[in-house]
Amino acid sequence: MSQFSRIDPAQYAHAWENIPYAEQDPLQTVSIYTPGDDGNYPLLIYVNGGGWVQQGPQLNTVPGVWCAPSQGYALASIGHRLAPEWHWPAQALDVKAAIRFLRAHADEYGYNADTVVAWGNSAGGHILSMCAATNNMPLFEDRTMGNPNEDSSIQGLVLFYAPCDLYQMELNNYITPEEFHSLAESPEGIGEDEPGMRLNSNILLGCRALDHPTIAATASPINFVTEEYPPVALFQGMDDPLVPYTHTTSLYNMVNYKCGKNHARMELFDDAVHGDPAIKENSVTARVFDFIDEIVHGARQERRPFPAIETLE
Repeated sequence: MSQFSRIDPAQYAHAWENIPYAEQDPLQTVSIYTPGDDGNYPLLIYVNGGGWVQQGPQLNTVPGVWCAPSQGYALASIGHRLAPEWHWPAQALDVKAAIRFLRAHADEYGYNADTVVAWGNSAGGHILSMCAATNNMPLFEDRTMGNPNEDSSIQGLVLFYAPCDLYQMELNNYITPEEFHSLAESPEGIGEDEPGMRLNSNILLGCRALDHPTIAATASPINFVTEEYPPVALFQGMDDPLVPYTHTTSLYNMVNYKCGKNHARMELFDDAVHGDPAIKENSVTARVFDFIDEIVHGARQERRPFPAIETLE
């Protein structure tokens, strides 16, 4: 993730970084940014990508996310445990624990967490999609991690090039696991020499999905979509070598099948690859915030100019 820089927290009216929400791992932190002292800003949560084996909760991987305070939203960026030290479903349990923490501390940090919209890219999008698909499902919630009486549900979802079926990750990819590992900039030394175990999704599972389809199924949002799945906006490049665009079309079609037409929205980008700049342009960011506004406010709000995101590097 060396091509991305750390955001400068000083550009926000208020910033609280690396707040622990659980105690199993130092990565279980959340950083909160608000635009002022109103105390009632709607909350947008973000989970960054990183192939499940690394993360950068304070990196400008998706610059539009960091414009949330300029649009009147509080932003909370969530860190989580990583594979291979922690296998699935630790990551989903973490994000749900973080959401419960955020709801419990809304008054303290000055935002309104009644309606939570989540934005995730790549592996972060996968985790959030799984959290959304399993809203209020005890199997995917560990309330011993803190704030057991709070709700961890998500009311709206934005997904950038996110996997939805980990069994299909190996079947649909046209590059080798080693090439995937390299393109994802995964740290060296992660992954075993066993067949398929250099593929990041299999590292997350702790086994090869093709040999253990039942385990892969438990980490695949496509299998958990019900009529309760929240409204979702999906964005992906058609030439993505890491997450084939069929993950986005599959989830789009499944959500609309289960929930009704237009519950899911989708934009596909010709000739665009994983994390392509075309998906991160301000015009796309504006459409994302229009979607978020509709969930939170019931209608699109006046769009303020997007600031240039300041970084420390």
